[in-house]
Amino acid sequence: MPDDFNEIVRCIMANAGRPPPNWKSRPFENRIVRNKTEPSLPTRDSLGNPIRYMEYDTRAHVAGVNRGQTRLVIGTDRSVYLTRDHYQAFTRLY
Repeated sequence: MPDDFNEIVRCIMANAGRPPPNWKSRPFENRIVRNKTEPSLPTRDSLGNPIRYMEYDTRAHVAGVNRGQTRLVIGTDRSVYLTRDHYQAFTRLY
């Protein structure tokens, strides 16, 4: 994983799930988007507890600039996924 993603994840984890200032985040759900099905991330951890996810941009928001397709998705079980194609495929980082 590139160092910049490591730094973003460390910052988010150190701030109780809050992203750096001027970065976008929101709850992530496994759902149908624009008639496409997002790949399903695990919904429960190894103990059977539900996992909730938040998605994070990988760069600061700048008005008028496209946010791009790359996102980090972090679960309440501390799992971290990267998608470079706006949820069409995921790579588990942690």
